[in-house]
Amino acid sequence: MITTLSQPMNIPGIPNNENDCAAACTKDCGGDRSRSAGSHAEDIPWRGICVAEVMAFKFEPLVDRLIEKSGWTRRYAEEVVNEMKRFLYLCGTSNDGPFAPSTPIDEAWHAFILFTEDYENFCKEFFGRFIHHRPRRKGEPAAKVDRARLTLFAARAHFGHLSAIWNYTNKNGTLLDANLTTDGTTAEANCGPGACAAICQDRS
Repeated sequence: MITTLSQPMNIPGIPNNENDCAAACTKDCGGDRSRSAGSHAEDIPWRGICVAEVMAFKFEPLVDRLIEKSGWTRRYAEEVVNEMKRFLYLCGTSNDGPFAPSTPIDEAWHAFILFTEDYENFCKEFFGRFIHHRPRRKGEPAAKVDRARLTLFAARAHFGHLSAIWNYTNKNGTLLDANLTTDGTTAEANCGPGACAAICQDRS
């Protein structure tokens, strides 16, 4: 069974088209990494990091561990690690969360956290803070917001068309496909690498 996404959905702070995305990226890439003031506990320390910088990060021990422990091929493990980095970029640069990872991304995130020093250094280098993993605790009420849908809309707005690694499957086997609209057609990407990444990579 496939559950489709409603479109459009405006999320504060998330670009909704290429022009908005390019403008946001230019602003982020040109900003400094000074800590922002604020009383909100979830304020982001800085927003000047570009996704291209995060994607350039390589950590082969994580890929090797996923191959060994999860039985994945090297190609698939590398793909999941790349999508995990995109997910952590959302967590580290957006105030619109909290976001929820898909199962493969969550598995890679768990494995990365086991390399405690490397994970801490990654978070602080790129985002200026430690990105905590907060699973739902027993007896905790369910979230009022559908975090999977929120995550997918935010990810699609930032990165364009998403791979199947971002699909969510619940305990009943219901598939939440990242790239389908309510009429079952493939959703058009609002902003892909051509709009944002090129500007990010040109930052001096």
